[in-house]
Amino acid sequence: MVIPFIIPKAVPGIRKNGGGSTYNGKKVYVHIFDETSDLLVLPVLNNKIVGAKCLTGGEISYNQTSQGIMLNLRKVDTMKESVIIELTFQDSITGMALQKHRLSMFTDPIYGQLISKSENLQSANGSLVVKLGQLINVTGIGLQQIQTGTEGVVTVEVSADGVSWKLVKEGVRNSKLVELTVSQFNAGIHLPGVNAQFVRLSGKGGNNPNFQVKQLTVYARSN
Repeated sequence: MVIPFIIPKAVPGIRKNGGGSTYNGKKVYVHIFDETSDLLVLPVLNNKIVGAKCLTGGEISYNQTSQGIMLNLRKVDTMKESVIIELTFQDSITGMALQKHRLSMFTDPIYGQLISKSENLQSANGSLVVKLGQLINVTGIGLQQIQTGTEGVVTVEVSADGVSWKLVKEGVRNSKLVELTVSQFNAGIHLPGVNAQFVRLSGKGGNNPNFQVKQLTVYARSN
C-alpha cells in the first residue's frame, strides 16, 4: 500500500529542517529535527495504525481520524537532537508519495471553530492585545510569520478579564507557523479550552522587545 510521505507540521524551533519519514514493511519512522509542540499533526492515511512508540525516549499516544493523525508528544523526551517515532500499520507499505500539503491540528473537532483572525499585527512597547469581543472557551491560537528582534522571544497568554493572565506559551521565536493548544488541567489530564476574551503577546529579550505577526488566529468552542 502506497501512503503519503509524512512531513511533520511546522513547529517552532531553531533548526532549519522540520523532519520527514522512512518506512520498512508495516512500519513508518517519523524523524523530527525541530523543537516540537505538544501535538503533532500528520496527513490522512488510508492505512490503520495499530501501534506507536518513541524510539528516542518517552511515551507517545495517538488519535487517527478522517482529518489526520494526532500524535501526543507531551511525554516524549524532546531534549534529544532529533525525535524518532515508530508507527506500525495494519497493512504493508509498498511505497510513499510526496505529501505537499500540511494539515493544521485545529482541523480536529475538539478545537471547535475559528472565531477570530487578525492580520499584519505590530506590537507597541513590546506588547500586543487582541480582544475577542466575548467570553468564550478558547482552545487554540495560531501564529504565522512571527518576526522578533535579534534573540527576542514572544510570550502568549489569555485572560477572561484583562487583568489576570494564564500562560499559554513562553519563548516563541521567529517562526513561519506556531500552533498552540490553550488548555487547562482537569481530572489528571490537560484538556483544550480556557474561558477568555483577550489574547496577549509580549516580547522580551534581545535588542528590541517589539515584534510583528502576519496572522493571528483563535479557535474556540461554545460554552
